[in-house]
Amino acid sequence: VPPGKDPFPVVIVLHGCSGRGPSQLTWASRLIGWGYAVLIPDSMTARGVKRVCEPDLQPLVTPRDRVADVGAAIAWLRTRPDVDPRRIAVFGLSHGGATAVEATQRQYAGFRLRAAVDYYGACLDPAARGDVPLLILAGEADDWGNPAAHCRLFGTGLKPGQVFEIHTYPGVHHAFDNPNITRTVVDSHVLEYDPAAAEDSFVRVHDFLDHWVKG
Repeated sequence: VPPGKDPFPVVIVLHGCSGRGPSQLTWASRLIGWGYAVLIPDSMTARGVKRVCEPDLQPLVTPRDRVADVGAAIAWLRTRPDVDPRRIAVFGLSHGGATAVEATQRQYAGFRLRAAVDYYGACLDPAARGDVPLLILAGEADDWGNPAAHCRLFGTGLKPGQVFEIHTYPGVHHAFDNPNITRTVVDSHVLEYDPAAAEDSFVRVHDFLDHWVKG
């Protein structure tokens, strides 16, 4: 939780396909600095899984499975006196970003989420979208699911009034927000930190959360 007087708005931060790690802690520190409490669920360990990045492992824990984790996290958070139960958002990285998008579907309206943020995760089934404001951030050169192209297409299938913002960055790869990553290749996909894109995205996330969660 951040310093100051509770109850606090809170952001549920969802890790990527390799499980919980330093990237989410970096985001937690940033969000706490903005005045948000943070919860980082571990969607792998309790299922006896370490990672699901490889194609043959992906069925072990799916983004849809993890929507249940979001629901459980929300239920637990709403028992805490230091959390404002009306101001909860979900934020996901990659695999977790796909979960954040799915959590905005109409069938999960009971979560009463105030906002969702997806960093380079899949955007699927626009017809199922509910009314939770959604922000997408992705690199144009990210070929791990091609989130920039697919999320733009997703946006064209939405109805007027469904808040949807997407910002994409030319020449930018997967995991561009993570300063702990030097250029590397995982399963033929490039992961690389991009300081300019990262800093721009941080401003956009901060503004988006403050508008829809704190506002």
